[in-house]
Amino acid sequence: MSRIVSRKLSHLVAGLLMLHLLSASGQAQAPPSPGVQYAGRHIGFAPKNGRVHPAPPPRQRQTGNLTAAESLAKSIAGVGSSNLRTANAQVARAGLDVGIPTPIAEGEYVEDSPMIVDDGGTYCDSPGVFVNGGSCNSEYGCMQPMLWGGAEYLYWWTKGMQVPALATTSPTGTAQDSAGVLGQLGTTTLFGNETLNESGRSGMRYRLGLWLDPCQQTGLEFSYLNLSGEQTNFSASNPVTGILARPFQDVVAASQDARLIVFPNLVSGSLNIAAETDFQTAEVLMRRASSSCHWTTLDYYFGYRYAELEDTINITESTISLAAPTTDTAFDLSDRFHTQNEFHGGQIGVRATRCSSPLWSVEFLGKFALGNTRSRTSISGQTVVTPTTGDASTQAAGLLTQTSNIGQFEASELSTIIECGATLRRHLSDNVAFTFGYTFFLWTDVARAGDQIDTGLNVSQIPPGTLTGEARPAVTSQLDDFWAQGLRVGMELGF
Repeated sequence: MSRIVSRKLSHLVAGLLMLHLLSASGQAQAPPSPGVQYAGRHIGFAPKNGRVHPAPPPRQRQTGNLTAAESLAKSIAGVGSSNLRTANAQVARAGLDVGIPTPIAEGEYVEDSPMIVDDGGTYCDSPGVFVNGGSCNSEYGCMQPMLWGGAEYLYWWTKGMQVPALATTSPTGTAQDSAGVLGQLGTTTLFGNETLNESGRSGMRYRLGLWLDPCQQTGLEFSYLNLSGEQTNFSASNPVTGILARPFQDVVAASQDARLIVFPNLVSGSLNIAAETDFQTAEVLMRRASSSCHWTTLDYYFGYRYAELEDTINITESTISLAAPTTDTAFDLSDRFHTQNEFHGGQIGVRATRCSSPLWSVEFLGKFALGNTRSRTSISGQTVVTPTTGDASTQAAGLLTQTSNIGQFEASELSTIIECGATLRRHLSDNVAFTFGYTFFLWTDVARAGDQIDTGLNVSQIPPGTLTGEARPAVTSQLDDFWAQGLRVGMELGF
């Protein structure tokens, strides 16, 4: 009996399939090439986010007598519910819908969602979610591969650090007491009293993520961003200017003054200043999808954020005395100001993606991190005096670095990081996409090296002197905000 039923079922399926093929052949002269149809155009590839199977409309709860189609199926498959389910699946695989619901219990049929044709894939119970060719209710979805990664080239601008006037000059013939002194007639600032390291620079950002479940509801994502170090340099010596000086405020005399580096018949030498800034950040985030199969999807993030900002200012001078009583004595001074900021904190975020077609999508991203910023400030200096006779002597102080501010200083502040941006994505194939975007990044309460320079100087402590009176230069411990913004261009790969 089972052989007869199986043979009849095979004949029915073969007949229906033949009718379907004949009908299709009458409508098209040749089979279509691989791809999808969108807005009246043929797209030459079928992206993962467009692979959907149209589903028949949902059927309502039915009880009582069977329909004609159900009776036909039972007459072929027998009264057993398992045979009826097999017949229904075979008819569905043939691409036809004869309206035979799958029985849940004898005499009662329930269908609360569109039927999903079983083609060997893995399916999810959540509405609107599909995997491996399953069905959903929208024409195109925004599904991603289970594993994805990408690299982006960055060209960003950052907030620079403000520095005071560190090098000055005056016209030849200026009196020694007025040469290079701020506020005096003819004095010009050669370096400083400006914002440094605010021009554009290159960088890279890398991302790697994977879904932790086949329904793509929970994922894990890593990202790392690094900007190349930006540096501003200044150098001057005898051939460049007739007068070269380093300005400061004499707190004892309560007036402006200057240390001469180059002055006719008094001193000759050179001055070099280098200011450098480095920035990097990394994230480890859990990703939670609220929707994965609609024109607009919404994902939530929560996890950990790390960021580091580092500034360094080095000032070095070398001079030789041209006048008695220190004729031909060499003086080498150096001042160094270094700050390092590290952020550790928790982060939340939201990402909205709009899939306008199988080829294009646009993404908007916002993140907020709250945590601790630990700022470490290091101030050091050195003076080496080398007379024409005798041994050189070394003192742990320069000009703007004295015993009153030399040392290591730490501070911790509750701070925030905000990141927002937009990305335009062009899908080149199933697993490759080109991206172009913009990002704005803001970090509060950081220490910048330029803000740690105090140009006030109590000259009583200049080596080999001993401090008497106000302790200047002082440790400022000043904090500021840091921002970075710019463009991104990159590629994404999926597996």
